[in-house]
Amino acid sequence: MIYEILTLGRRSSGPAWDYEMEMTGLVGGEVVTLRRAQSELFGSNWGHGFFKAKFSDFTDDALNETADVAVGDAWLRDYDTDNLGNNVVIVRNPSIQAMVDDAVADGRLRFDAISVSTVLASQRGSSITPVTNFSIGWTG
Repeated sequence: MIYEILTLGRRSSGPAWDYEMEMTGLVGGEVVTLRRAQSELFGSNWGHGFFKAKFSDFTDDALNETADVAVGDAWLRDYDTDNLGNNVVIVRNPSIQAMVDDAVADGRLRFDAISVSTVLASQRGSSITPVTNFSIGWTG
């Protein structure tokens, strides 16, 4: 039998963390759509670490201190009822910041200013084990 995937997506009508994966495809020439709760799918648990670089098991750099832009899930109570999802974004490059500012001004992105402690709280569930007390100091 021949299978062909036509679409693959994520759907949610409740909290951001409670979603379904949906796949539509051709099975023997017939269009079929399957939906499964993410909790039923092996590999959907971020803690399994299937889609991360192996070196991240040995670093305490959860916020990617040397990156121009760091993007992470916003695991924050104030945002988990939004089923479209939210991210914490840290921009350290002025050119990229200008692009983000333009996108916000045009309505293509929506940003809320949050405190450093809120950013740190958003990553509290990280599986990273601190191995060093060294951290790059940013002054800019």
